[in-house]
Amino acid sequence: MSDIPEARAANPTNPIYHYIVSESPEGGYTGQCLEIAGAISEGDTLEELAENMLDAIQLVIEYTHERAMAGNETIKTIEVEAVRQSADKS
Repeated sequence: MSDIPEARAANPTNPIYHYIVSESPEGGYTGQCLEIAGAISEGDTLEELAENMLDAIQLVIEYTHERAMAGNETIKTIEVEAVRQSADKS
């Protein structure tokens, strides 16, 4: 079962991100955010991976924003309709 409905109900203004989880051959897990290409992390446990993914997503967003502001660029917003997803395999 997906945790997206609970997260959306808790704070409907926060964006929801998804990440792919892979088991590492050396042990632990790696994750890659589907919506933010540069947000990649790892963790010894799924809980640690989730915390590290949150940090990675926040850092990429912060860096991108700072880079845009320093380069005298403009940040625009676009709304994308959600895509239906199959059942969560977790």
